[in-house]
Amino acid sequence: MTTATPHRRLPLLPLFLTIPTLLAAAEEPPEPAALTPLAPAAFDRAAAAHLLSRAGFSGPPREIDQLYALGLEKAVESLLEPGGPLPAEAFEGDTLELAMTDRVDRRALRTLDREERQKLMRRMRQKNRKQFQALRGRWFRRMVVTPRPLEEKMTLFWHGHFATSQRGVGNSYHMYLQNRTLRAYALGNFKGLTHAISKDPAMLKYLNNQQNRRLHPNENFARELMELFTLGVGHYTEDDIKEAARAFTGWTFRGKEFFFRHRVHDYGEKKFLGHTGDFNGEDVIDIIFAQPAASRFIARKVFVYFVHEDPSAKIVEHLAEILRSHDFEIRPLLERLFMSAEFYSATARGTQIKSPVRLVAGTLRTLEMDPGSAPVFAFICGRMGQDILLPPSVKGWDGGRSWISTSTIFHRYNFARPILGLEARRGPGEGGPAGRNLGEGGKITDALPALPQWDTESGRELLLGADSAELDPADVVDRVVRRLLLVEVSAEARRQLIDFYTLARPETRLEELIHLVISSPEYQLG
Repeated sequence: MTTATPHRRLPLLPLFLTIPTLLAAAEEPPEPAALTPLAPAAFDRAAAAHLLSRAGFSGPPREIDQLYALGLEKAVESLLEPGGPLPAEAFEGDTLELAMTDRVDRRALRTLDREERQKLMRRMRQKNRKQFQALRGRWFRRMVVTPRPLEEKMTLFWHGHFATSQRGVGNSYHMYLQNRTLRAYALGNFKGLTHAISKDPAMLKYLNNQQNRRLHPNENFARELMELFTLGVGHYTEDDIKEAARAFTGWTFRGKEFFFRHRVHDYGEKKFLGHTGDFNGEDVIDIIFAQPAASRFIARKVFVYFVHEDPSAKIVEHLAEILRSHDFEIRPLLERLFMSAEFYSATARGTQIKSPVRLVAGTLRTLEMDPGSAPVFAFICGRMGQDILLPPSVKGWDGGRSWISTSTIFHRYNFARPILGLEARRGPGEGGPAGRNLGEGGKITDALPALPQWDTESGRELLLGADSAELDPADVVDRVVRRLLLVEVSAEARRQLIDFYTLARPETRLEELIHLVISSPEYQLG
């Protein structure tokens, strides 16, 4: 009997061609302009799967079934208000050690000779790099194993919104503190989060506000506060930027805490967005949030993140009004969104290209695999264009179709092969992730731990059930597709998958089938 090679592929077009084709095919006339509620009876199992995919990172069938059994209102409530504490064993060691936050005493440094000082600083840098990678690994694991998926999904959203990078910050502990702040406000108050971020050491360092002094104002933070964080282009002037920068003079940090240097603060009168007064940074933020543009700006961005890229002006205004009426609390907005017909419409379902983190974390959640706390999966996502805690700029990631390119497509196709045991993991110097520069200013010199490995026997029972030995190829394909895909496959694609499974080598054909589905255009869309 002729068998297929392990690398056999269905005759599919490359992803960067087929995904735009699928998106174009999915485009339909827009739903009604207003956010009408979804009828409770319309919340079927497919709708529950869509909710879990968008409001989290997907999940196994039992999690979908649990949401479906709850019904629309309680399913949304369970995501917004998850009950019970986080299991301690899932986040063991979540608190990182202090590194490069308490500065070395300068007088003590002067007592050391040059070689001793260099050794000390080298040890600090090594500890900082090691701790930064630990933070990346632990956060990625948290996204996979958390019983609060929406909380982590929103933490990731805020990380892309208030984007800071270890490249500019250089302090792993400050990045850890900011990650904690984003999570604390993940489903909380946007205005409160903006106030907190304006005093966050990582943000103050990243946008150079520690250099903002009365006689030499630095406008970086003031500009991005309005352009990227709250209002958007066109809702302020260059003079507003200059006046806001004066209000933030003296805002800096010492160690891990915000510090106000009153001697370099500009106490003069400022004219900002039509208001006049001796404003400080907090006053500026309050004035910004009194502008109608602030609620519209974040309402549109949240809608695009969870639903689709083209909300109507009426929908944006409706969500903005919800924000304003609840003093910028995020939960009421998300509740309205997740219970709307628009969220479950044909315009939304199966039309959003998964970000690398969502793609990889969702795969591990669906296959019920624990990624461990090593940073290897964070590195894998980075090769696809989403390096957590290392965004490309203060703009964060563009998302959408920018996730698919000739430089990332190979990694999207093949990231699952090693964890499925279809490819031996390569070590340092052999093209694998170990020893590679991860962008934070140094290299990992020790080989990364091995990827978690798929176990064929337990995995087969997990995906196919206890009766898997009695299944014919068509049954196997149907069960794998049902677990992995949120959309129906065509009769022709189903036939090709059955043929592929039938002809593949028996010892690896299930893993090859899983990988083939994961690398399909349909799987890249959620």
